[in-house]
Amino acid sequence: MGDDAVAAAYTAFDIVDLNVEQRFVYELLVRHAKSTLDALADATPPPPPLFMVINGCGGTGKSFLLHC
Repeated sequence: MGDDAVAAAYTAFDIVDLNVEQRFVYELLVRHAKSTLDALADATPPPPPLFMVINGCGGTGKSFLLHC
């Protein structure tokens, strides 16, 4: 799969389509990633690792959340 095909596949995922629980997890992950990148840029200690389990029955949106 070429770079254009990969980019096109991921444009189908939009965070506005996340439900409340998915959006909470998404925002938590984004905040942690930004904090980590800021720490690397400032040469300061990064935040502690974020460990998270995302579980649920089939069709609950786990993969959709991770793609977003």
